[in-house]
Amino acid sequence: MKKKIALQGYQLDKIDIYGKGWQENIVIENSRSGRWQERKIEILQKYHFNLCFENTIADYYCTEKIWDSIISGCLPIYYGGKNSTIYEDFEKNSFLDYTEFRDSNELFEYVEKMSIDEFNQRLNLCIQTFNKTYEKVKQMNRKKQVVKNIVQKFKEII
Repeated sequence: MKKKIALQGYQLDKIDIYGKGWQENIVIENSRSGRWQERKIEILQKYHFNLCFENTIADYYCTEKIWDSIISGCLPIYYGGKNSTIYEDFEKNSFLDYTEFRDSNELFEYVEKMSIDEFNQRLNLCIQTFNKTYEKVKQMNRKKQVVKNIVQKFKEII
């Protein structure tokens, strides 16, 4: 499905295609070689939107693509399936949810007509979610370090 949507966007001259596994005449660059994670961020910073479709549909699993988009200032166009748990972290109307569109044509028309105010509002909601999630991870790391320190002290005592 995701490949079909990307190809339709390409044929409509709405998206550029990067990565491996595409026909040579349509792909801009195989960004998956070398320092690909850094390169991905560099590429995304040139765009306003990014297709962030899950490779694996599973409860409480979220692709790194959505986070890479937010870091780069790109509004994610996300697909995680009809029963995704993504809204346990993200507010409704933050990213564009592909499940809310009939097909890719409707999606691309919506993107074309989106106002800058709506774009900014959605991206700001995504950034807020990113910041909250980042803080949770930092707190977990601090707690892990405290536990490691306690264990180390016990080892020294014993």
